[in-house]
Amino acid sequence: MKSIPPLEHACQEKGLHTTEQKRAIARALSEATDHRDIAVATLYRTIRLFADAGIVKRHECCDAGPRDEEVPDQDHDHLINVTLSKIIEFTNEEIRRLQQLIAKNGYTLLLAK
Repeated sequence: MKSIPPLEHACQEKGLHTTEQKRAIARALSEATDHRDIAVATLYRTIRLFADAGIVKRHECCDAGPRDEEVPDQDHDHLINVTLSKIIEFTNEEIRRLQQLIAKNGYTLLLAK
C-alpha cells in the first residue's frame, strides 16, 4: 500500500477539501529536500511552456476554468459534468466512427491528441 506524504495526510486530518492539483503540490512540498518556492506565476509560466512545447494541452471546457493535461498518445474524448466540473476521458470506436461521419458533412473535427 502506498503511503500518503505527510503534508497530504495533514490536509486530510484538517478536513481540507483536496483536489488532484492540491495533492500534487502537497506531494512536491513533502518530497522536497529544500525549501520550495512554488509561486503561482511560476506554475502558469511552466504550464504555458509545456503547452508551447506541445506536451500539454489546455481545454476550455468548464465554468471552473481551463483544464490542462499531458498530450495523450492516442485520440480520446471527454465526458464533462459541468455541475461538478469533472472530466472523464474515454475512447469509443463507435463514437469515433460517428464523429468522422458527421465531419464529412462540412464540419471540422477537433481531436484531443
